[in-house]
Amino acid sequence: MAYDHFYQPLPCSHRPENLLHAVGTAYREARGQGLNVVVCLDLAEAVYIAAGGPETGARDAVVDMIASLSAECGDWLWEPAQKWLKRHVPAVVEMQEDVE
Repeated sequence: MAYDHFYQPLPCSHRPENLLHAVGTAYREARGQGLNVVVCLDLAEAVYIAAGGPETGARDAVVDMIASLSAECGDWLWEPAQKWLKRHVPAVVEMQEDVE
């Protein structure tokens, strides 16, 4: 998505609670497993549709919901991903140092 102005997602309170919860939980768990962003979005989109969200514009709605959650509940949303990185990134850094 390209914007000709500063992007400001709608507040979480402007979104259906059941859809926001479904999307947020799916995305949070997927990122916490270290899955790539596109896979996480695919999973969140599937959950969004399964929870009753319309298929038309589903990807945009999911991205907007994640932006809203990130702005308002960032600690909750990103905690599993940060824990995953702390467990796995040091090992990658050590492997790279061993190669050099």
